[in-house]
Amino acid sequence: MVSTLQQSINFVARTHISDLKNAFYNLLTFGMFYVVCRLSKRMEIILKTSPAILSEANCVLLEDQYGQYQIVMVKRIPTRNTLVLSRYIKDHCCTILDTCYGRFIYDYKLDKFVIPSYIFNVKKSFDDVYQSYIMKSKEEERTENYEKTIIFGKNELGMQIPELSEIFLNQLFDPLVLWEIISLIIWISINYIIYASVASIIFTAMFVIEINREIKNRNALLRSLRVSNVRALREGAFRSVPECDILPGDIVYIDTTDNFTCDVEILKGDVITDESFLTGEAVPICKGIGSIVYSGTKVIKSTSSSVSLNNTKLEKLVRVKNLTRSKASSFVAPVSSFDQTDNSAIGIVLKTGKKN
Repeated sequence: MVSTLQQSINFVARTHISDLKNAFYNLLTFGMFYVVCRLSKRMEIILKTSPAILSEANCVLLEDQYGQYQIVMVKRIPTRNTLVLSRYIKDHCCTILDTCYGRFIYDYKLDKFVIPSYIFNVKKSFDDVYQSYIMKSKEEERTENYEKTIIFGKNELGMQIPELSEIFLNQLFDPLVLWEIISLIIWISINYIIYASVASIIFTAMFVIEINREIKNRNALLRSLRVSNVRALREGAFRSVPECDILPGDIVYIDTTDNFTCDVEILKGDVITDESFLTGEAVPICKGIGSIVYSGTKVIKSTSSSVSLNNTKLEKLVRVKNLTRSKASSFVAPVSSFDQTDNSAIGIVLKTGKKN
């Protein structure tokens, strides 16, 4: 899957103009440079970037299989040299592209951007996994976590939260708004003052309402992205770790939550989830050992022992049908009715927000 993704994306090396040049061109053209680049992605590529060598580019033009272009700025992160990271380091830095497809790292041996493969052992039983983790030295574990942090990045969706100024500009340069402004100018020029005045009041009210709606959406998105803590196995014990610091291969408790933070394979216990956000089905799902709890799902109940299913070996995933509100209370215990510290299922993280 990783190789298919890399083959379907074309990386075009570009050099982006500096902020100083950008400001100079805007002043020289009385803002028309900004307007043209804002309205046309192709003109932005032509005017703001120039060809470069891939290893030295400060931005990359991504072209997918549908011919869609996206400009992504290159990040150079100071990196400590390790055995795994050595091929990605030059001048003590890693060259990284964070895209909607995942994190790409420049491989100086292959001379191209790649999605590095990082192998971590997934044992069949929780006892085997736990034993292998506690046998690691602190230095070995820290080095491994450091490597995974560089390769996978933070456990975040990478969503761009627009600033208030960006919301205003996005609305201002909407084609419909530009057409309305041009119409007002024409009406005023032909002395349709009253008509233009009434229309301007209506347009302004609609403009303010739309901006207010976008600001509310932005605030709701910020609330949904608040960082909470997850109990993860670190340095021989389960510790409370910010969910943004969770890495693939971590052993974590699967606690009840409205929005699970990563893809986890269950190693111990049973979990009841609501995957309506992903599948559209409103029926809760029972999952046992070997099943996967997906990022974005709601965890209704989590237990460390197999109390929800009679035989989890028959099926990895059982859909609980005809679960009405009256029956739910007898089947799904309230969150507060059992001890979360001891009774939650445990799993191993397979994928985080950066879908590598």
